[in-house]
Amino acid sequence: MLCIFTAALSVRKRWKKITLGHMDHWRYAHSLIGVVALATLAVHTGFRLGKNLNLVLMLVFLGVTATGSLVGVFMARNHHWTDLRLREHRKWWSRIHYALLWALPVLLAYHILAVYYF
Repeated sequence: MLCIFTAALSVRKRWKKITLGHMDHWRYAHSLIGVVALATLAVHTGFRLGKNLNLVLMLVFLGVTATGSLVGVFMARNHHWTDLRLREHRKWWSRIHYALLWALPVLLAYHILAVYYF
């Protein structure tokens, strides 16, 4: 559920008709929800990575949060950096973040199905 709320930032950023709030506030909320999702994951799993596809789910989720954190640092420091290479790093990490996000719903759906069906 928390992951769906973090997706609201992407919707707000891409749909120009939605003008609710300032973009920086959306980014802060996105970061805060990400931290809460990590804490919830730690409580849910008891700090265990799991096995098989649960391990893949955990690694993808941790990869999404790690790359998202890096993008957040680059975004926060973007105004202070004039080097274009650093801006390219932000774009590169953003693309990895988005690519990992594509796998997350499928793995999460499988996890939920496996837990409740079997």
